[in-house]
Amino acid sequence: KQWYQRRVAITAGGANSCTHTAGNRNNRWELKLIEKFQIDRVIVHNRIDCCQNRINGAKVFVDNQYCGVISYVAGRNIYPVRCNKAGSTVRIEQPNDYLTLCEVEVLVRSDLHDNVIKARGNILSKGKHTSQNNVGWGGLSSRGVDGNRDGRWGSGSCTHSSSTTKNWWTVDLGKAARVEVVKIFNRVDCCQNRINLAKVYVGDQFCGEIIYQDARSEYAVDCHGAVGSKVSIYNDYSYLTLCEVEVYGFFDVPSSAVALKNIGPGHKTSQNSVGWNGVPSRALDRYRVGHYG
Repeated sequence: KQWYQRRVAITAGGANSCTHTAGNRNNRWELKLIEKFQIDRVIVHNRIDCCQNRINGAKVFVDNQYCGVISYVAGRNIYPVRCNKAGSTVRIEQPNDYLTLCEVEVLVRSDLHDNVIKARGNILSKGKHTSQNNVGWGGLSSRGVDGNRDGRWGSGSCTHSSSTTKNWWTVDLGKAARVEVVKIFNRVDCCQNRINLAKVYVGDQFCGEIIYQDARSEYAVDCHGAVGSKVSIYNDYSYLTLCEVEVYGFFDVPSSAVALKNIGPGHKTSQNSVGWNGVPSRALDRYRVGHYG
């Protein structure tokens, strides 16, 4: 069989390439995959220059499904754990000691991996027309679909708004499409947490929002085949910086599939009473921050 191997580490090896928790109890490490895969095995590479026995008793999970436990063997630094379970999250727990991981490999069959990727469709957004509410520091909207995923600002491939609130970015796909997944590549050299709570829409259809995770640069939002010709990302809380946006889906939209449109704005609203100036029209003002102030 052929195997697809995904390595997850800050660096590929050598010095400064091991994780380490601050406490010695109830520790966990977690990997969020961009899709759900049938995971055959997880291979854990242990530290070799000190404290090797700390890995003893570490447990491996796929989503919340238990795969196995690592039993420390003196002189051994590689521990494969068989899973054969489907999921999108790999978690390693160490309840009784520090948790140090010098490499984690997540292995799935290459043919199954390819099937999952194909189900997302093709990239529909590369090179398409884009717009955004404003531009800061030369971060043009077109940078979001230039095909360059480099998350360093100096690469000249990240968008940037000039305002700190109520920001939006849109790509026009040119025609209606079934959008399966929107992948967003975040900035990596500064201010990564600004992406937190950014929301993804296909037309007026809400797909989901990004929850920022430390050290993660790539986020996938599932749109479940929403039909539309424009994909938008909103950030009401901070600057909006996108180092690449990849919209996956299909242009062959079935005749039975139609785009949904939000028809509420512009119509008359009412409510039984008004407190603290919370007039009913606010519910249709397209301002989705969620903070009363």
